[in-house]
Amino acid sequence: MGIIKNKFDNILRIITYLLFKIIFRNKTVSPPVSKSQIKRALILRYDKIGDMVTTLPSIDIIKKLIPDVQIDVLASPQNYLIIKNDPRVSNIYTSENKKLKLIWKAYHLRKNNYDLIFAFVFYKTSLGGLIANLAGKKNTIKVTIEHKNRKKIYSTFFNLLVPSESFIQYKCMLEVLFNIVCYTFGTDFDENKIHQKIYLDDSSIYKAKKFINSLPHSEYILINLSAGHPLREWSKENYIELIEQLIKNYPSFSYILISAPSRFSESLSISSNFPEKAFSFHSSSIMDVVSLVPYCKMVITPDTSIVHISSVFTKPMVVLYSRFSTTIENWKPYKVPHRALQTLKKEKIDAISPLEVFYAFKSLYSELETENQSNNQ
Repeated sequence: MGIIKNKFDNILRIITYLLFKIIFRNKTVSPPVSKSQIKRALILRYDKIGDMVTTLPSIDIIKKLIPDVQIDVLASPQNYLIIKNDPRVSNIYTSENKKLKLIWKAYHLRKNNYDLIFAFVFYKTSLGGLIANLAGKKNTIKVTIEHKNRKKIYSTFFNLLVPSESFIQYKCMLEVLFNIVCYTFGTDFDENKIHQKIYLDDSSIYKAKKFINSLPHSEYILINLSAGHPLREWSKENYIELIEQLIKNYPSFSYILISAPSRFSESLSISSNFPEKAFSFHSSSIMDVVSLVPYCKMVITPDTSIVHISSVFTKPMVVLYSRFSTTIENWKPYKVPHRALQTLKKEKIDAISPLEVFYAFKSLYSELETENQSNNQ
């Protein structure tokens, strides 16, 4: 029965794509796309916070290549705050990452007459293609990255597929996205043109500054407790042991703990073990945390959006990864000194010991000190 069902599903899938091919009629477009033809563009980014952060250089280069272009973004309720104050973005639309809600939202965006749509959500790319075709029209250029095994399928939804070599040549997701834009407009990839910036809001700036002013004057190490997935979350006991080691060996630093609101009580429980040395920051939005990062000397975090936010502010960091993730290279810090620790097998990051994290921190800090001494000579 299983074999018969799989064959039936495959036949049904082929019929569905053939119907979409007839309905959408996307004609292949070869790069470069004429910049003068692009008046309004849409970026599909209805996923996570870190995904939006890695998209910022792509937004920046589009605006630099076409200064008068109107850039809209279909974001998620989780990540739209990253671009809420961004002057490069004209309109932000939000939708939960659920098929029917996305389809409904895309249908209502159709009236905007987009000339170009970048589908940057690579998970369930066919859904992204459907969204792109509902939000765009027949003449709208729809762009995503090529998948060699699904090229015929993706060509149903997209008329410009960027060669998948991007994932090999540019391992960091930020560079992959940036290269998609460069390829589309026939512009050479130049890492010197990659510009990362998050526009902060006044209330979050005030909240972060007020918190810092309440602490003892010191250099601050930021320790993130939350990662949004149980596989990427470290235990309370591990954090306590790590902070004990850090305070013992680096007593001049103060340690700021950040967390999702759901883990704030745990953060308080951890910091209470180290009065006058560890402090819990209560954030009501991701922008509060973003505004706090610039005050910190270094960052320790699980694999989450804090990695990419810290990269924006060029903060050295120690990052904990699980081998459950198959795309670790795509999500490492971008061009900042760091240490990446990875579990030995497919297991929770709790398998990484506090001592491993401490020695990674020590190694990174020593590297930074040596570099500072060299620069001062």
